[in-house]
Amino acid sequence: MRFLEGTESRRRIYLMRHGHVDYVRKFHDPEEVRNVPLTERGHEEAHAVGQSLADIKIDHAVSSGLARSRDTADIVLSYQKSVTRLEHVHDARFAELQSDGSGSSNRASVPRKLIIDIMTNLFARAAEEGARIPPKGELFSDAFERVTSGAIELLSQPGWSTMLLVAHEGVNRVLLSWAASGGLQAVGAFEQDTCCVNIIDFDLDISADPGSPHFVKRAAIKSTNLTPHNPTKRGMHLNSLEDIMSGMDD
Repeated sequence: MRFLEGTESRRRIYLMRHGHVDYVRKFHDPEEVRNVPLTERGHEEAHAVGQSLADIKIDHAVSSGLARSRDTADIVLSYQKSVTRLEHVHDARFAELQSDGSGSSNRASVPRKLIIDIMTNLFARAAEEGARIPPKGELFSDAFERVTSGAIELLSQPGWSTMLLVAHEGVNRVLLSWAASGGLQAVGAFEQDTCCVNIIDFDLDISADPGSPHFVKRAAIKSTNLTPHNPTKRGMHLNSLEDIMSGMDD
């Protein structure tokens, strides 16, 4: 395995959320929501991240495979200063938490504020028994297992010390809560603005089996929710869902 310079068993993941998208015009169709592309603003955000990470040697990259994460990763990696462009692997274990799509034809008539309230409260209640993406979607407990087992498998792979992982709000919240040893309790506390960057270092016990609870000895969140396109969050008074839904009529 390869590790960060000066360390014995430490690896770093730059965990990103994809750039800005427009769910509003696609909100009635769950399949279109899954494949919604980046907006012009989303492209600008991704370019800002690419510029900020240009001097960081990323030696492995993963995206969820959904269009918005793929495109974000492509833009960020285009700034890497290497002879051969680094391609990213698509890994569906890091796709966003999903509803079952039932009742989707009625979503366009749901008031924006109600949608925001439901989703905001949902993250805050992620640790409750039976909490799931409405109306009958993925359980948070299942998502936690899916995402964290995927992260452990990535950490066990040889050949890299610094990884870019481009995923989604719910996925990132789960990973950050896990890294903070909070289970699902802390999911609601980790705001994830579009195209934000989180930096997590992992100390590994390379003598332990990756399936062992001792494989990840320590996770340290070095930074969270960094937005290179607006480092000081000037004017960013809305949470990410309020921002993305701002074009939707109440």
